[in-house]
This record gives sequence, C-alpha cells and structure tokens, in this order.
Amino acid sequence: MRWWLFTLSLLLLSSPLAYGQQQYSEATCILLQQQIERFSVQPQSRNYLDSKREY
Repeated sequence: MRWWLFTLSLLLLSSPLAYGQQQYSEATCILLQQQIERFSVQPQSRNYLDSKREY
C-alpha cells in the first residue's frame, strides 16, 4: 500500500512537467513554416535558425 501511494504521488508531481512544454496552434505552425521558407536563402541567419527550432 505504501509503494502504491508513493508511485501515485510521483506520477501526480511529474505530470505537470510532462505537459509543461510549449504547444502551438495550427496557425502558429503555418506561420513558422512560412518563416522557414522566407529565410531559407540564408540558412545561417538567426531568424531561420529560430524558426526551425520552434517549428
């Protein structure tokens, strides 16, 4: 019983961390994809690299 309670509490404490990653809407993904295409002529530029990472 004690292990079950310990496991349950760990799951409850760690679940917000799993869902804490930033989520984007479909529209945001489309905009990021357009930015990637726009800045693809300069693949070393900051805008291109940031857009690729966020996408």
